[in-house]
Amino acid sequence: MKHSKVAPSQPTTPSSVTQSTTSMSLSSCSDVSTSESAHGTGIYGKTSMLGHVPVTAPKIPNKPDESKTPTCISPVQSPMKLEENTTPRIPSFHPIETKRKKKKMQISRSSVSSALLSPRGMLLIAEFKAMLSVIDMISDIIMIFRYKAQGNDSFALASLLCVLLNLVGQSALVFLANRNLPTWRQIREQGIVWTCTKPGFDAYRVSISRKREVGTIFDARVEQTARKVIELVFECLPGTFVQTLAIFVKGGDRSFIPLASLGLSVLTSAFISTDMSYGWDVNSDNRHNSPSFYGYLPSRMRGRILSTFLIFSVSTFNLSIRSLIYVILWLRGGPSYVVLAIAAEHALYFFVKSSRNDLWYWIPVYGCLGIMKSIIARFVIKVVADFTACVQFRHPNEVGGLYWSMTLLLTAVAGLGVAE
Repeated sequence: MKHSKVAPSQPTTPSSVTQSTTSMSLSSCSDVSTSESAHGTGIYGKTSMLGHVPVTAPKIPNKPDESKTPTCISPVQSPMKLEENTTPRIPSFHPIETKRKKKKMQISRSSVSSALLSPRGMLLIAEFKAMLSVIDMISDIIMIFRYKAQGNDSFALASLLCVLLNLVGQSALVFLANRNLPTWRQIREQGIVWTCTKPGFDAYRVSISRKREVGTIFDARVEQTARKVIELVFECLPGTFVQTLAIFVKGGDRSFIPLASLGLSVLTSAFISTDMSYGWDVNSDNRHNSPSFYGYLPSRMRGRILSTFLIFSVSTFNLSIRSLIYVILWLRGGPSYVVLAIAAEHALYFFVKSSRNDLWYWIPVYGCLGIMKSIIARFVIKVVADFTACVQFRHPNEVGGLYWSMTLLLTAVAGLGVAE
């Protein structure tokens, strides 16, 4: 028998063992991947032939290149490409510093507004308003002596009469408001009036929110408003007319002192009118009880200041136009033209109020004194609304919104007509 030759077996070496082991492991991995692909799952799948296999994400390099630190990683960017990013982009602004600056500005604005609205701030503002009235009266007294020295006795007498009418009107107001109080209280209030310190006392009482006492008719704010109306009607507005007439007459004094006194009277009258509207509108009780009327001034300090300035400008413009209208009528036809114009305008106003059954004024005073009160109150409020366009007097209890708007339009039209 022939036997086939068998090759002699070679001795196994470590390298051959390693190669065989590697080939077996690769074949087993290929088998597993083939079986998994047959079941529809790949290397990141959840299940395989062997059951649940834990999945590990690719490893990220431990430490990227420090000279090429990335700024951000986009959602579609592979983490393995971090080293390819360039140096970080320097931002053009610093949002943290901007926020800090805005916060500081807000803190400064809030601190200023809180300081103004604090009791001490309100008291200082109120005293400043009172000082304007006193300064205006001092300027009127200076002009009285100046007219007397120049020989203009008629203008000096007219200015003195305006100051005295103002004091008499305030005295009558104090008597009406405190007639049920003890005698010593009435004497004290009359002394405050005749020493010309009534504006300061009213400002202090309003700043501390003094309520109405038993035996009085008004609270502090209503009494202050009534005092301001009397001051406007009997001193500021007639004084403005007298000083304007003294400048425009033939041979009138047009030096610095008369012009400065006239400007001070106009600005003080406009400021008093604006302050009345401002005080009534920003009052929280008024805004709560009558939200349909009050609230025309914004709540933010910047908008409130701007709106107040616009109201002040309208009041100044209206007062200047009215004063010039009556001065031109005086120069063309004498005092009869002025009296006729004022009488016609107020006759129409009283007719409208009577036809609407609205002539009786709301202050709780009755009888013959109540009738006088209603006539005088309606007259003086109409005068203030005509000259200063006081926004507060748009109220239905006063002139009324429609009539107030018609008066404002009439002033502009009459000014254009007289100027022609």
